[in-house]
Amino acid sequence: TKGGTLTFDGTGNLTDNTASLQDLGALSISNNSTRTQTTAAKMTSLTIASGSTYDIAGNAFNFSASNTVANSGTFRLQGTSIETLTNVTNLGTAAGTVVYYGRNVAETITIKSFGGGTTTDYYNLTINDTNTNKATYVLGNALTLAGTAAGALTIASGDTFDLVGNNFSFSA
Repeated sequence: TKGGTLTFDGTGNLTDNTASLQDLGALSISNNSTRTQTTAAKMTSLTIASGSTYDIAGNAFNFSASNTVANSGTFRLQGTSIETLTNVTNLGTAAGTVVYYGRNVAETITIKSFGGGTTTDYYNLTINDTNTNKATYVLGNALTLAGTAAGALTIASGDTFDLVGNNFSFSA
């Protein structure tokens, strides 16, 4: 993008078929749209506008250098180990929602912790596994949410969230 921003303002897929992942530069998801990754992707930054959604859909998500997601909308992920988050320091701690939704496999999925309890990990966190075969979502480290207790954590009916002896707190 030669220093500019690549803006997606309509719903569709993001696919990078290059052998060594092209750096897509600064990406912006806007206009109440949804963008779904169909392959691994690399970028310098990601901004998700309010009402918009970015879904990594079981693929690796990479920043070319250490960065945070500017998330005022929704960032969706299955949460599996193949969804590596390279150089990602968090998925939005000032606004926005991160949704874990599984992949129709009864497995244990560890909620990603970015600070091990020493920094805020998410603003709002939702576990919403609508699959027939549901995952169990667990903490691998202490986790802190920035939103208020009334809206920061949502666990859909029938989903399981296990602290596994780790601390869970709200910073607001």
